[in-house]
Amino acid sequence: MDLSNSGTTPSDILMRYYSNNTPLRSTYHCQEFPFRDTLIRYITNNPASSKFYQKMIQSCKYFFIKNPIIIVPKLRFDRTKGWYTQGNRASKDRQNGRSVYLNKLTNKIWITNSLDVWGRTPNLPVVTSFMPQIYQCDATYIFISGQMFSFNDLMVTVSKCEILCLQCVVIMNNDEIIPETEEFQFYFKTAVSLEALVKVLTNVKSFT
Repeated sequence: MDLSNSGTTPSDILMRYYSNNTPLRSTYHCQEFPFRDTLIRYITNNPASSKFYQKMIQSCKYFFIKNPIIIVPKLRFDRTKGWYTQGNRASKDRQNGRSVYLNKLTNKIWITNSLDVWGRTPNLPVVTSFMPQIYQCDATYIFISGQMFSFNDLMVTVSKCEILCLQCVVIMNNDEIIPETEEFQFYFKTAVSLEALVKVLTNVKSFT
């Protein structure tokens, strides 16, 4: 079976999952794999890459039901729309490849290409509050503006990053509490220094 031409993309699954969740789960059946349950469980919970996970869910709905991860090539945030991703191609559900909003998302997401956070918001820890939803971030391009988050959150998001742009951003030490208001000028004294950031950004080729 040639899964690469099956016509099912992660964006299609995302739209189907949100537009009508009942048929997706109602057509799911228990599988009898010719392998030990422990092996199938390990493969299900530890996909080697986003492409491998996509092949898995294209071949069998079981893997998505047991470990529902939404593959998101481009994750974006702005103060008016919140979190959203843009459809890569038009379909009967997305005639113009319109945005898919993720503000009420309960599933984990896997970011593969880019992460954009635009515009200061009254709630500063926008990135921090969304971190529990991120299964993995393989984004090679990251732009974040007007935010404050911890050093650990930064390291989770930039592990594969090659182009990193931080504008009006404060990176806090991990033991500091991220404030929830815009009155954060007093936190500059405990922020992680630029020199410390440069030392750990080993994969970054362009840092602004």
